[in-house]
Amino acid sequence: MNYQPPYTITPAIVNLVAAIPVESLIFEHQAQYYQALQESTR
Repeated sequence: MNYQPPYTITPAIVNLVAAIPVESLIFEHQAQYYQALQESTR
């Protein structure tokens, strides 16, 4: 049985995601990200 996701990834979605500057998002939320990681590994 093949898994079908409830959405299709269209070229428009790919372009939208590609347009987001991932590095800046990570940098802005870095402290929260590492805090969440620490809390999840307790």
